Order: sequence, then structure tokens, then C-alpha cells
Amino acid sequence: MTGRLSPPPGPPPERPPPERATPTAAEAVPIRTEWIRLDQLLKLADAVSGGGEAKVLVQQGDVRVNGQVETRRGRKLRPGDTAEIGARLLRVTAGS
Repeated sequence: MTGRLSPPPGPPPERPPPERATPTAAEAVPIRTEWIRLDQLLKLADAVSGGGEAKVLVQQGDVRVNGQVETRRGRKLRPGDTAEIGARLLRVTAGS
């Protein structure tokens, strides 16, 4: 037979989770308020160039908060929380 095989019925396969790079050390990101939104943290730490990039990376599941994939860019982080993006590990700290 020379015909093509059709894909199996059902939903498309899920995207595999992003590979985790091993961060070397957490970068402290001080905040002056009680909490900060995830997208704001990424911008404050210069992990992204703007809000649009933060939105896309978070919605794609490329960011982890406290070790768990986070897809809500409005997630509130407080001092002690961590966010991973690529090989960077950001730790929220209380600033003055």
C-alpha cells in the first residue's frame, strides 16, 4: 500500500512540560509592597523585555512558581516565593 497513514482519532497529544534548567543560585528581587503579580516580577527582574513577552511565556507554561508550572500571569507572589524562568531562579524578598 502506498497511502498515508491517518493520525489516530482523538485529541492531539499534549505538549510536554518545559525542560527545567538547574538554576545555580536564587536572585533576590526586593519588593516594597505586600505582594507582586507574576508578570510584574518578571519585568522588574529584567527576565522579560515587556508585559507581552511575560504574558506569552506564562500562558505557555514556561514559568514555574514555587516549583509548579504557573499559567496565571496575575498570580500574587509574596516574600519567600520563587519563580523560575529558564535557568533563572528569582526569589521575592521584602525591600525597604
